Amino acid sequence: MPKNNIGRGNNPKSHGNHRLGDEKPVLKQVNLLPGHWEIIKRIGNGNSSRGVRTLLDGKKPVKNKTLTLICGLPGTGKSTLAEKLHGLAIAVDDYPGLYVDGIYQSQLQKESHQWCLNTVEAWMEDGVEISVHNTNTRNIYRKPYIELADKYGYAVHLITTQAVILPNGEKAISTHNVPAEVIESMRLGWEEFNQIPKTGMTPADVAVQMVNLQRPGAIIFDMDKTIKRPKQGRAFPNSPFDFEFLPEFKQWADGDDNDEIELYIASNQRGIAGEQKTEEFLHNEVELLSESLKKIGLDFNAMYFAPNRNTPDCLIYEDGTWLESPDYNLVFDKPNTGIFQDIIYENPNKVYWIVGDGHTDNATEDWQFAQNCQKLNPDLDVRYVPIELVNLYWTLIKYNE
Repeated sequence: MPKNNIGRGNNPKSHGNHRLGDEKPVLKQVNLLPGHWEIIKRIGNGNSSRGVRTLLDGKKPVKNKTLTLICGLPGTGKSTLAEKLHGLAIAVDDYPGLYVDGIYQSQLQKESHQWCLNTVEAWMEDGVEISVHNTNTRNIYRKPYIELADKYGYAVHLITTQAVILPNGEKAISTHNVPAEVIESMRLGWEEFNQIPKTGMTPADVAVQMVNLQRPGAIIFDMDKTIKRPKQGRAFPNSPFDFEFLPEFKQWADGDDNDEIELYIASNQRGIAGEQKTEEFLHNEVELLSESLKKIGLDFNAMYFAPNRNTPDCLIYEDGTWLESPDYNLVFDKPNTGIFQDIIYENPNKVYWIVGDGHTDNATEDWQFAQNCQKLNPDLDVRYVPIELVNLYWTLIKYNE
């Protein structure tokens, strides 16, 4: 199957980054470094060219002090997007001689970046609209352009491209055939412009949870993606029957030394409030889950489900019966501690494990729930156990006993 290329240089009649045709280009003088291009051109009808360009028919670029920084990995459509925008567009890859017979000339890296930056500044002196479509994977690479924008009074639009999906469903690839390992390295080093504070569990946190680990008197499990998941890799179940046990949970459940531990479920079910799931659906899936758990020898003391954020609402399934929310004023959805407070009131223990999947920077509610429970109850031993490590933790307590 032929490769699907996107970007510059597809046309066999192209030279460098510019498509050649019968149209006569309009030239515009700009101030560049000595020895670099002293003219820039746009060839075609305004819809097909890429790279450094001006408008045709003698029209000057639009006077609009807007700088668009298009950032993304190779092959994600930066150049394609840039050609659809108004004004002038440029990338480091437009530097003459940077690619010779398709091979990147690494000795020109610093020079090509300076050329791109100087060209942008020359255009800013004219107050025209500009697009820069470099990879710009880190803020340190974006910073010089943002500083120029501040100097010349430009507004900055920062756009990140993720992929170009072709009509046949395949992803487009880079025209420069950047090696996969290089793209992966760039992906791993990607830095978001608006960085979200990292609140997920770190390796150091995992190590701390293992110190002096003891057998729990009670384990509180999350439900979705901790005990069960939809079949066939689906993101959401298509019926209450659509679930299977996670392998890590099933391995732990098949052990022969967990009989005397009290078991609970604490799960947020905000899909009910958002109308993605009905309360009837939840009732059916929980009752089916309870039956499946009993078949593998696990009888849970109670299962708690919080449908709303920051409220005392809670659906509780205990001994085959659905109960109303307790009438005392607790906030039940995680990372609030209402569920934990109800559990320790009814069945006090000294050692609790909270097992879940919400401990990454993208979803931290289980990890924060455990930390909040420990802070509120300093006399108890509350440990957070990532579901993917539950069997490792279980092995550790055997060695400690």
